Amino acid sequence: MGSSPLHVWRGHAKVPKSVEFVESLPKGETGEILKKVLRAKNWADRERRVR
Repeated sequence: MGSSPLHVWRGHAKVPKSVEFVESLPKGETGEILKKVLRAKNWADRERRVR
């Protein structure tokens, strides 16, 4: 780990652990992206949404 250009440029704390591509993004009535919907599956198996 650490050989990635992102690690050199941004440091280890700023690089995402994973990236997921989706077909389409959930949007609200006004067109904004519903980030809570995107995060919901990542937090589904946890009791609290705090790290």
